[in-house]
Amino acid sequence: MSVIKLSDCQHQIDACDANFAASKFEDVRFADTSFERATLEGASFVDVHLDGASFVRSNFGGVESVDGHYDGMTIEGFLVTEMLAKARAGEVGA
Repeated sequence: MSVIKLSDCQHQIDACDANFAASKFEDVRFADTSFERATLEGASFVDVHLDGASFVRSNFGGVESVDGHYDGMTIEGFLVTEMLAKARAGEVGA
């Protein structure tokens, strides 16, 4: 396995059948990037902005979200902020 170090650069990458396991992306812009049939198991996201992102046929099993900003976020058409408010008020089971 090779290690490629990129810093202070601008590239467009077209990767297919690639393994980026154990990679680190810090202060990186992925706007308008497409991930298809990608595996992000065990990945961590800290201070990541997903505004306008969409997830289709995605597996969120075991995903944990803490201290997030959910305004406008929907899951299967339901507003997350409304679901959280109802759950916190004891209106729905946890």
